[in-house]
Amino acid sequence: VSELRARAASKFFKQTIEDWNEGLAALDRAVLLSPGDGMSLAMRAQSRLNLSGVMFANETPEVLDQLGRDLDVAVAECPTSDFVFWARGAYRLKVKRDLTGAASDIARSREINPNFIGVVDLIAQKAFLEGDYDGALEALTAYEEMGSGDPFRVNRLCFNARILLGAGEAEAAHVAALEASDLSPMDRGLQLLKALACEKIGDKAGL
Repeated sequence: VSELRARAASKFFKQTIEDWNEGLAALDRAVLLSPGDGMSLAMRAQSRLNLSGVMFANETPEVLDQLGRDLDVAVAECPTSDFVFWARGAYRLKVKRDLTGAASDIARSREINPNFIGVVDLIAQKAFLEGDYDGALEALTAYEEMGSGDPFRVNRLCFNARILLGAGEAEAAHVAALEASDLSPMDRGLQLLKALACEKIGDKAGL
């Protein structure tokens, strides 16, 4: 089971749909072998939500409810895991829009491991949903130290650009959007984001 989880983790960091599908298959196998393994359940739930998100697919209410139950089991089985609380917090925030529940899981994850960088995204996304753009930007400064070593830099830049646009900081949004679109020139969504940022500052050449 641990080998299957390790395989899934390595596939996740490759950041392709094919690798993510293979990672999810490995986690399905891990859960089949050990149905009550909390870490496998949490990783599988997060993996499935990631895949449906990038593919713009809507899971059925039944599937989403089952993922929520799996994450509750994971929390019960792994009460000292920062990742498990983070995974349930992400589910509560993104699926249920339960800001109070997400805040509780964020707090517990940080209590277990104050240095767990993954929780930064949840803090920023929660602030963004609450309209607290300054709070979201402040949270995301934690990633600045990672620089080019951040495997999710394009995603971070995209999120930064969206927050900056919401905060009315068009110039800064333009810088983030340009860098993201340069790093991933074939991503149509990023090109549209760049166009929006260019339009906001009157950069007709960038359009």
